[in-house]
Amino acid sequence: FPYTTLFRSVTITLRGARAVLTHLSDDAVLAYVDLEGAGRGQYNLAVRVDLQSGLTLGRIDPAMVSVRVK
Repeated sequence: FPYTTLFRSVTITLRGARAVLTHLSDDAVLAYVDLEGAGRGQYNLAVRVDLQSGLTLGRIDPAMVSVRVK
């Protein structure tokens, strides 16, 4: 279903061993919002993050984002 986001970017702070952080692959971090069950309307949703092994999440800014489902 069509949707628009009302934000430009999310900053994610990661923690981990230097060797892991200096060799991150493109798929090491996946940030997303879960639209399951969302009908038409505007929602403030939590940003969810999946990380590769060896990384921990320090911070997400903003932690909530606005999404409009059309």
